[in-house]
Amino acid sequence: MASENHLAILATVSALALGALLSACVHEEIKPPRPTSNTTLTITRSGTTSSLGWKSEQGRVYTVMYTEKLSGGPWQVLPGAANLSGTGDYMTFRDDVPNGTTRYYRLQVQHGVPRNQK
Repeated sequence: MASENHLAILATVSALALGALLSACVHEEIKPPRPTSNTTLTITRSGTTSSLGWKSEQGRVYTVMYTEKLSGGPWQVLPGAANLSGTGDYMTFRDDVPNGTTRYYRLQVQHGVPRNQK
């Protein structure tokens, strides 16, 4: 079964105050086994560390991406955050963001087995 990519969430951390919390609910258009699914990405920031978390689902594969420019900036995979297999538990990932840097995140959700496990 071919996997389809679905971009789930876009959020910025530069405007967050220390210890602030940001969450958003995103509607994914995923076919079987369910027609739709909701993913909530929560971002907290303390100093230069951003913590990203979401409730994962078994059978889903997650990749965290970021860019520093929304208009024309390339999206890059956050190092170590590619093809993460959903466990059914809450997943977390940390990103060290240099002071004065704006960073936008998105969570890519796929149905199926991670590419590196095929």
